[in-house]
Amino acid sequence: HSIEQLTIDEDKEQMEIKIPDKPEARSAESAFNSVDTQKLGKLPVDKFEDLLDEIGEGFHGDERSEQLSLVDPNRSGYIEKHAFILWYCQLTEISNNDDDENESLDTAEREEREEELNKAKDAFTSVAGEGK
Repeated sequence: HSIEQLTIDEDKEQMEIKIPDKPEARSAESAFNSVDTQKLGKLPVDKFEDLLDEIGEGFHGDERSEQLSLVDPNRSGYIEKHAFILWYCQLTEISNNDDDENESLDTAEREEREEELNKAKDAFTSVAGEGK
């Protein structure tokens, strides 16, 4: 084995470890397998639309290009199975986190408004008290 070959083998093992065992990963793998009829483990980038259809995602124009660049960051012209699965897991995770963030932002915004209201009340009480 050359050093380069060992590095590649190690990378493959690490990639397999990183793929989470969750429903999104299984959905992405299933979608990839149905489009990858030749079972090569990679697809030309022109199959990205088919993959998106399989998992029920729809990206168009610039957004589609941006997502494709995340799946094929080296612009190899191919979408690797593991890269697609990881991309989809991250996409769904971001989507779920956005929901949580919106709740947090709403809470933070409510607290900020309450604080501003209290400051305004204090200022009003202070001004009203000086007028006596």
